[in-house]
Amino acid sequence: MLYTRRCIPILDANRPAGLSIHHLANFTYGMRNQGLTFEPIGDPSFDQGLREVKKVAAKLPDRSAATAQKVAAKLNDTSVRALGGSAENVAEATRFLEAAHGFAPLSPETVAWILQRFPEPAGPEDVEPWSRLIEQLSASLAAGQVEAILGTPASRATQVAKMDPNAIYVSYETATSTVSLRRLLPPNPTSPLELAWDASMEGSSADIINDSAVAAARNLAAACPEAEIVEVITLDASQRRVEIAGHEPGYKRMARDAFPDRVGVRRNVGFQAALRRSTAAQSWTSLVRAQITTAEMLTELAGSAVARLSPRDNANRRANWQSKLDALAVECANQLARPAATGVGLGVTHAGADAFDRKEDDTTRALLKATDALRGVLGPRLLVAAMSIRDAVVELGDARAESSPHFGALGAPISDELIENLAHIAALLATIHFDPSAASHIRAGDLLGSSNQIVSAVSQVKQGRQAQIIASITGEVPGAHVHRFEDPRSHSWALDNAGWLVITDAEHWPVLKAAMEAASKGEREDLGCRVVGAATTTEAGETYILPIAAVMSAESEPGSHDLLPEDIEEVAAAAGIATRLAGATTTRISRIVQSLVELSHDASRRRSRPPTWPPLIADSLPTLADIEAEGRATLSAFPPQVTSAFDLLLRQVAAEIEGSHDVVLASLFLQGLENDLSAARLVDAVNVLMLSSLS
Repeated sequence: MLYTRRCIPILDANRPAGLSIHHLANFTYGMRNQGLTFEPIGDPSFDQGLREVKKVAAKLPDRSAATAQKVAAKLNDTSVRALGGSAENVAEATRFLEAAHGFAPLSPETVAWILQRFPEPAGPEDVEPWSRLIEQLSASLAAGQVEAILGTPASRATQVAKMDPNAIYVSYETATSTVSLRRLLPPNPTSPLELAWDASMEGSSADIINDSAVAAARNLAAACPEAEIVEVITLDASQRRVEIAGHEPGYKRMARDAFPDRVGVRRNVGFQAALRRSTAAQSWTSLVRAQITTAEMLTELAGSAVARLSPRDNANRRANWQSKLDALAVECANQLARPAATGVGLGVTHAGADAFDRKEDDTTRALLKATDALRGVLGPRLLVAAMSIRDAVVELGDARAESSPHFGALGAPISDELIENLAHIAALLATIHFDPSAASHIRAGDLLGSSNQIVSAVSQVKQGRQAQIIASITGEVPGAHVHRFEDPRSHSWALDNAGWLVITDAEHWPVLKAAMEAASKGEREDLGCRVVGAATTTEAGETYILPIAAVMSAESEPGSHDLLPEDIEEVAAAAGIATRLAGATTTRISRIVQSLVELSHDASRRRSRPPTWPPLIADSLPTLADIEAEGRATLSAFPPQVTSAFDLLLRQVAAEIEGSHDVVLASLFLQGLENDLSAARLVDAVNVLMLSSLS
């Protein structure tokens, strides 16, 4: 906090117009204290801004740690052993050593004593703290002492890998200083957990496979400080590298410098949080009032942006509009942070609290993003501007859903009119990108009406072309019916939010799926939207969508991929068609199939792990006898072909457990297996079970 207060006057006095003090601090702190560098990219505007930011960074004082140094001066080997000895587990010991990093060097004897207390991870939950313990201990040792006291890098890599339930192989190559891990992708991957005191890692995402691989790589890098390269290879249950759309999301080959210094990141997070607390609004009322004023100006500018796209608009009006937008950007940047939390107590020192406090208020951030996005209206890249505005609309909607205070006559910060105006200008920008001549039809006396007509006319032409392409792809599918729907997951780069649903009865579903798989990349790119194919059933004259569907888009490789039940439900609702997705029998059979897949995966996992590694079998994993008993009870009244399909799957998993098999059931639903009769029979058996549950 003391360092932050020294920096605030410098940041505020030298802040470029339109750049908030918090955004400026994000760049300058790292430049001044963490050795971060940014190079010019050849864009005059960016490069000039970068030069200004570098000048500000040079004016910041060095960060000192006088208080921590005074406390650390009391630490010695005896006190460190006393504090370390009081740690009940490896996580507590690691937390203490990370807090004392740089202030309390340890003697080799103390390092050996600490390692003797925690010689290896006790279980999967200890892998990360133990790896980080090694990282801290090695920092106090000379290069020649690390291996003598902490063991070889290969042995440490093995300690980490053997407590990863999905790891099957690890190696350390001395010549290249490379540690390499192979691990299986579990049937139901989950995001890696953070340690309780840790700062949220930047870059976490919805890509669980990638996040899991990065977490594994980070643990190996910590446990093996000698490693210059860390490699993680993610495999399916057949030990094939996992590929999705031509990309390996679970493959990582990372250089040592790709892993940020934890202490540096932690201190940066603390600085940003302290800055937010020091510049916080006095009350939520004052902040929300400022947001309402900003939003009103933004609503007006978004509404008048339509006229700026007309070729008949003059330079003076455009310059006036741009100057108002620039002024609004400055106002957004100058908005105070949300009020600081009260009553946090000692928790305010935790990285989790700092990570929360350093973030902008959701509404402020969304308004600033929308303001920045609107700048693209007068730029040359109209589709990029449309995408940015659409992204901002989503963020505004999320912010409003999270919190929507209402102040009487003043209203709320994020109004329907604001979102509608932004969505409208985004649609018009996309339309003019696809048909530049459309701009000439904007009428000054009827901006809204004429622009709506333009968007509608161009969309109809595009939809006609889409219908032709879909007809050519699915023309040979018996009983196929095509429906257009408003796609809630439409791409931000698309002309509009149109999606298409092609349905056929379950009997002809394989034909529809094959047609979608065969669609060329050129056809899928020309469509410019999602096309969903689904199997249906008919009861009492009503059509229902079954939980068997696939989606085709420009990114699909091969031509389509299966949809999850919740995604099918969303598409069906948008298209106005009922579903038959979650009956009790369907749920039981789905659970049976999923259990067989999990058991198949576990058989492959245990068979692939070195015999000296603990098996780490999940307690919740059912036995084959349990699955058979549930299956017999569930399918007792079903026809013979259904029970035969179940028997085939049982025999397959039993063979996998015994090690006498050619195909692994668990791998078929991730990447498939082309031109393999046994694999095709297993997939057919699963389809028979799932379809029978819907009859």
